[in-house]
Amino acid sequence: MKRFLALTAIAVILFAICLQAASWQYDRHIKRSSYNRLTEANLDRPLLQETQLASLSVEDISWRELQLTGYFQPEKEILVRNRYNNGEYGFGVVTLFRSNSGKNYWIDRGWAKAGPDAKTPPKTQPIDDSRVTILGRVHTDRIDRQIGGTLFAVPNGSGSTELKQWDNQEQIKTEPIYLDLIDASDKALVPLNPTVVPVLSDGPHLAYTFQWIIFSLLVLFGYGLVIREDFKERRSG
Repeated sequence: MKRFLALTAIAVILFAICLQAASWQYDRHIKRSSYNRLTEANLDRPLLQETQLASLSVEDISWRELQLTGYFQPEKEILVRNRYNNGEYGFGVVTLFRSNSGKNYWIDRGWAKAGPDAKTPPKTQPIDDSRVTILGRVHTDRIDRQIGGTLFAVPNGSGSTELKQWDNQEQIKTEPIYLDLIDASDKALVPLNPTVVPVLSDGPHLAYTFQWIIFSLLVLFGYGLVIREDFKERRSG
């Protein structure tokens, strides 16, 4: 009897774990699909103006193009490590931009190739504080966190976003979005290696959902086999 109860308890626990994992992966699939549909829709929506930002939700502005007029602050520039372009190692170049409204935005100016050694800084496109109109693609970290996580989800604290890190590093307060630079009235500022829209994919989450469902069925099948063999032994004994 004790053996039967122990086997039943193990089977129930394994079955519950498999179903929980399947449910989690399916939830990831739904959120990823929704994120992709939102991205595709917003990429085709009309150009945003800065005055619209306060009245629109995060979902309404993510990945849309935004036009700003103001000036870059070259002394507030950050090189983001571990950025690759066509397999080459380099840096993302992020520069602070102050709009005519007085608000600060981080602008991703694209990729720069790393120097020949760690002591040689990358050669970035020159920039000054002349007034310019820029066109950028909006990023919102709140949307990005919706699709984060692995099988064992780790909470993403508010201090871990790139925006928070950049603000803390330069001791400045910026708006809760950043932009990929696409175009500028000064063509010398147009990125030679711009940050491109990521390939949209639903990922493997749906396949993993079915995989965990199969595992749960295997647990039931294995439990049934053990119980059947145990029953046979009892009858023969």
